[in-house]
Formats: sequence, C-alpha cells, structure tokens
Amino acid sequence: MKIPITMSHGTDNPNGDNPLTPQHFDQLISIARELGFESIDYDELAAWRDGSAGLPERPIMFDFDHPLSSIRHVIHPVLENYGYTGNLFINTGFMDPANRWPAPESAGPLYMTWDEIQELVDFGWH
Repeated sequence: MKIPITMSHGTDNPNGDNPLTPQHFDQLISIARELGFESIDYDELAAWRDGSAGLPERPIMFDFDHPLSSIRHVIHPVLENYGYTGNLFINTGFMDPANRWPAPESAGPLYMTWDEIQELVDFGWH
C-alpha cells in the first residue's frame, strides 16, 4: 500500500519559494476529500506497520512542522471542514520567546500558545 504523506509549515511564510495560501490549501484538501481519502495519525501508521491494526481503504497523513499560529487558525478549520485532522511536530524551542523568528507586529503572534496546541489535541490532532 502507498500512503500519501503531506508536509507543510502552515500559511505563515509568504517569503518562501512557493507560499501556501489558505485558498490553495483548501483546494488541495477538497481534492483529497473528493478522492475519498481518510486522514490517519502516526499511531495508526505504526499499528499498521507492526501488523496490529488496519488502515482505511484510502489513508492520507497530513503532517505539519513547527507550531505556527496559522496551523491552529487557518489550517485546522480547513481540515475540519472536510472531516480531517492533522499531525503536528512541535519544536519546543520556538515556544521560547527568545527563539522566535521576527514577525511584523501587525501579523500577531507567529507561534501557537500551549493552550492553542491543547485545542488541536482536543480536536483530535496527534
């Protein structure tokens, strides 16, 4: 079985080579839904790999790197709209204000708070 695994940094980096806009992300996720994919998390993938559990017929993993604020406030609502949850790698170094990347004051906080991360967990994120 081939399992598509996506990886993104959210929508907060407009200076990247190919910035992910909320509209483009929504379009991509709607295609995954139309194709009948079901989101899985790392525990489900590990259980399948060790033979202790199965996977949906069309699994997909949505993986996000770094606890950027857009993951909670832009990415999550899009995924939720299509019945999906994501997986978030949390580099805790970014949670320390001394290590945060510079961001324009008008952009608001670049990184999620621990409370926002807990909200994602409560929504079913891994």
